Amino acid sequence: MDPRVAAAGFVIRKERVASWELAVVPGEDPRLLRDSEAYCFGVDGGTACFADASVTEWIASLWRDDEAPPRQTQVAGVRMSDAEDQESGANVIAFSSGWGDGCYPVWIGRTDGGSVACFVADMRLSD
Repeated sequence: MDPRVAAAGFVIRKERVASWELAVVPGEDPRLLRDSEAYCFGVDGGTACFADASVTEWIASLWRDDEAPPRQTQVAGVRMSDAEDQESGANVIAFSSGWGDGCYPVWIGRTDGGSVACFVADMRLSD
């Protein structure tokens, strides 16, 4: 069996996570979900990433200009790519998404004070 990414995340604050909440966009209400349901981001192409919405055009240009993503590396058999926009300092880290195409929820970890400590994308390998 090929290696699979079970979860991916990034840390914003190196503080203890006191609570978790499902990441949502305007119009999504977690109270309306049934057990084991979640709002998700869609994946088509078997690759997911974390990025700031303000740099989506720059990210799209990476693949528009050259079909091969920049700086590919492998960690434990899992392919990842990363790139940084020298002008803005924005970056994107792309990684294989669980079982490939699908729908994956993101969780926000918050500190005791309510600040965002981290984000974690659940690749739903155990569903």
